[in-house]
Amino acid sequence: MALVPDLIVIATRFRGPLTSGNGGYAAGLLAEHVDAAAVEVTLRLPPPLERPLRVRPSGDGVVLLDADADAVVAEAHPAWLELDFAGTALLGADGEPLAAARQVWVVPRT
Repeated sequence: MALVPDLIVIATRFRGPLTSGNGGYAAGLLAEHVDAAAVEVTLRLPPPLERPLRVRPSGDGVVLLDADADAVVAEAHPAWLELDFAGTALLGADGEPLAAARQVWVVPRT
């Protein structure tokens, strides 16, 4: 279930390229509106700066809409994240193992 306020505005100080919002920042803002421990965000357009963008529910997530351009800027929905760190050594400052991990798996829920 999504937690949805009406608007997001990306301030100029959070620009990535000169004319648009930083993608990671915009994705983080949108992800906050999905009630889940892990969220997948897909940017569809460069996020515009200093313009109100509407957050609307969509399925089990939300979409970010640019009403001025009549376009979907981004989509966000709950994701499944599974990590496996067994086997690979994590070393401390003294070179001694602190932890071990064999591999890291990020598995999307299908």
